[in-house]
Amino acid sequence: MRSGHHEAQVLFERLGQQLGYRARRSWTRQYPTDGVWLLDASHVGFDELPVAALEVVVSETGKALRGSISTLEMVSPALGILLVQDQEIRPPV
Repeated sequence: MRSGHHEAQVLFERLGQQLGYRARRSWTRQYPTDGVWLLDASHVGFDELPVAALEVVVSETGKALRGSISTLEMVSPALGILLVQDQEIRPPV
């Protein structure tokens, strides 16, 4: 993992915590994100609901982009964020 990718994860997690969400680096093993903010939803029958999820894009390949979009779609947060790490992005080979 490149330093800019890691830095984006840390900043997203800290911001979520400061805003009062339970922030984690990943949603699940099956649908790993680069960050997710969760809201306690036990009062409506759910443990947690994803409010926002982050995917950091560091590759321009179509397969990588589709994978990031697919992950956000499966997590289904209220807000899905694709962050293009333009200083470290790798062009397709």
